[in-house]
Amino acid sequence: MNKNITHIIDHFSPISLNDVDTKILLPNRIDTKFIFSSHILNHILAQLADEYQILEINNEKWQTYSTFYYDTPEKKFYFHHHQGKANRYKIRIRHYHTTKDVFFELKSKSNLSITRKKRIRLSEQINYDAELPQLLKKVGIHDDLNLELSLANKFTRITLANVEKNERATIDFDLSFTKNGEEIGLPYLVICEVKTNKKFSNSTLYKVLKTQRIYPTRISKYVVGNILFDQKLKKNRFKEKMILLKKIENEYYTS
Repeated sequence: MNKNITHIIDHFSPISLNDVDTKILLPNRIDTKFIFSSHILNHILAQLADEYQILEINNEKWQTYSTFYYDTPEKKFYFHHHQGKANRYKIRIRHYHTTKDVFFELKSKSNLSITRKKRIRLSEQINYDAELPQLLKKVGIHDDLNLELSLANKFTRITLANVEKNERATIDFDLSFTKNGEEIGLPYLVICEVKTNKKFSNSTLYKVLKTQRIYPTRISKYVVGNILFDQKLKKNRFKEKMILLKKIENEYYTS
């Protein structure tokens, strides 16, 4: 991790995972995403220490995640996203490196842009592929989807919390994707997500981002990874997003 970021996050007061889970209740949360160049992350974080606490787990104020996405061979979930399907979901297994936890997760988004997540704790010793049909049934999916491992990623996450405003925010960076033994890194990209039960405009983080002319955008790590590995994949709906990513990349390398 960047030494300057480490220095800045040391100015945030810590909050425990239990307090985040019990004091910030988001049963029907609204997620609002922002993307920007990692070269301004220090500047943004420096303006937030008085308003937010930072999640601390095992004395660490940042966590590493690995995610394994499942899809059909025809990439059904990818194309649901491309088609703008109102009710869609992602199926993934996520490793939380700091706590050594592993979860099977079903993340769904409704036609009202409300995000819900169901998850099941897993043992590191089980065969995930073999257990997948039973895991799907446990979260209410009984269709024979013929799923396969589609893509994996790894990233570093900082989680901020504002208890008074019932707000959480995740800031992801050092993102990389892997597929079939090949790796693509995106050191230039930060993906920030504000999670609230209501409109995000009351968020101090949003106001700080706005001063940098950073505005809400829809972006999916799963979608980006798929496009990066397969340039022939249909992506008309995501063309503007990929242009924005290229702009951020250029800004990072020329700053």
